[in-house]
Amino acid sequence: IPHISPGDLDRNAEKILLEESSCPGCGKDPVPLFISREGTNGIVYLDVCFPCDTLPPEDYLYIPLFSSCAMNTGWKGKNWAECAAEAALCCGDMTAHPSTGTVCRTECAEKAAAAASSRRYIGRDWITFSMKLPVEKTDKALSLFSDAISKMDFTDEERIRTLSDEFFSGMKSSVLPAGSRYARMRASCRLGRSKAVEELWSGLRQLTALQK
Repeated sequence: IPHISPGDLDRNAEKILLEESSCPGCGKDPVPLFISREGTNGIVYLDVCFPCDTLPPEDYLYIPLFSSCAMNTGWKGKNWAECAAEAALCCGDMTAHPSTGTVCRTECAEKAAAAASSRRYIGRDWITFSMKLPVEKTDKALSLFSDAISKMDFTDEERIRTLSDEFFSGMKSSVLPAGSRYARMRASCRLGRSKAVEELWSGLRQLTALQK
């Protein structure tokens, strides 16, 4: 059986280069734009992130379920089956998920805090819409992605009920095999804001909210 020890591994980690720039937004301020030009065999990976920490606290419990339904209920007046068929012609899966972050506090905490205040994307809560697509389908896929994000349709109550049941069942069935993870989130939820948000979105608090 082949065996690899730590000494056999290359200690020089390859750096992934990331270009930071900006692009025009809907308002006066430009939107941060990050580009990685690593080789991906002609596949483009796209993330569009919206800050959700501008929402009132009482809405936070609904964000995971919203993210689960957002790209799976149809858009622009078309039902989910029509949208899925259209998307299959130009891109891979389109998904949405929430994420929370914090600013790393080290002995250089003051410098890190100053950097965070000058970059509006550090230490915030997000809903991220993701898509992967072949580069030759970029124009068509981006147009469809724009419709999916800006023209969501939540009128299909049966579809939403099915997605909600699946989301709840999946989380409920994970409690026993991942009990230590749930215990960790509950125990650490008072250590900081992002830990509290993690518990709201992925912990027992989310499970009880879904059940209710």
